[in-house]
Amino acid sequence: MSLQESFDSFDISGEKLYYFAHPYTGDGSYMDRERNYLLCMERTLKLMANGVNVFSPIAYSHNLDVDPNKPDWFGADEWLQLDKIMLDRCDGIIMAPNWEQSEGCVIEFKYATDNNKIILFWDKLFKK
Repeated sequence: MSLQESFDSFDISGEKLYYFAHPYTGDGSYMDRERNYLLCMERTLKLMANGVNVFSPIAYSHNLDVDPNKPDWFGADEWLQLDKIMLDRCDGIIMAPNWEQSEGCVIEFKYATDNNKIILFWDKLFKK
């Protein structure tokens, strides 16, 4: 099944913007964040290749998060505040695999639900 077939009741061309909620922190180590970042990049590119306008906070902010010059006070709460601002501007959210195991993704899911966003799940979009 193609992504277009999965999205048959949603407009993915041009006008709709989807927020991609993807696990990131893992065990907190640099290696875990790097692994999740690379997986998120691969999945974000797959969404883009299928015509989805996607905002992917992990793909767009990982390098800032791991930069040694990032202010010490700028942590998970500050990222989440920015994420909510971006999610407000999106029409819907796409939940990555294993999102339920990510504290940040669970918060984003609840926020999207509370704000009546379109909720889509990666595993249902890309059925094997």
